[in-house]
Amino acid sequence: EEKIRSTLYDSPIFKEYFGESSIACADIETTGLSPRKCSVILGGLTVPGDGGTRMAFQYFADRPDEEAELLDRYCGMLGQYDTVITYNGDSFDIPFLKKRLSAVKLRSDVLDHMYSLDLYKILRRHSDLPKLLPDMKQKTVEIFMGGGALRKDTISGADSVKQYFEYVNSSGDRRKWLLDNILQHNRDDIVQLTAITGILHSLDLHEIMYTEGFPIRTAAGSMIVRNMKLGKNCLTAEGEIFGENIQYSYYRDNVQSEASGKRFFLKFDTEDVGGCSVADVRQAGSDVAEISGLG
Repeated sequence: EEKIRSTLYDSPIFKEYFGESSIACADIETTGLSPRKCSVILGGLTVPGDGGTRMAFQYFADRPDEEAELLDRYCGMLGQYDTVITYNGDSFDIPFLKKRLSAVKLRSDVLDHMYSLDLYKILRRHSDLPKLLPDMKQKTVEIFMGGGALRKDTISGADSVKQYFEYVNSSGDRRKWLLDNILQHNRDDIVQLTAITGILHSLDLHEIMYTEGFPIRTAAGSMIVRNMKLGKNCLTAEGEIFGENIQYSYYRDNVQSEASGKRFFLKFDTEDVGGCSVADVRQAGSDVAEISGLG
């Protein structure tokens, strides 16, 4: 547990989408790329602390056979938050965690309710950085943003795997040195990930959320908008509800809303499609969440 100086990006637009969300930044270290053959050895995350600070936590498997305990504790804490920020987490970290949870016979749906904000995917799809940088590694983005000097670790993810296997069979000062290296690498990943969320300031967050979806949270329930489409005279949105299974349909003020089980559908009929705002979708979605909460 460590209090860190890095702060999460914040702005009025960011608050519009995530003001009601509790946000964790997460990164894992594994023994390889295949969740079928490899295991999780370290999970790190930063979470909100007191007075606007962030706290860093790490969960380490001293031996490979401690993976189940690590996953239980790490995912148990991660699952307390409703939004997770990662770097390539949609393709790697999150599916890897879910598959390993199943492999060790733990609940794999413990993270299903979380909205995923994958900075790697966002920068690849919604920025010019792929044209400007030699690669899209997190460390390269950190250097681009002027924060490269803040990183203390000197090893790569591949080096971390090699050093872990050596650590398991080492002792004394060498064992401590290897552990410090492995933990520092993951610690810098999560702290720097928190810091580089600031790059969202230079991007069109409304366009990103329209494309990638966004969460809606209320006291009664929550949902994630997964898909939005603009038609000639309508705007549609659909996604998932987290709460009790519900069945309902209503039409009011040119807004059609339907829900079935864990899925919802919204349709705004209007001649002025441009007049439909995210606030309209959020309000209609909040109505769905309220009804879901009553289920």
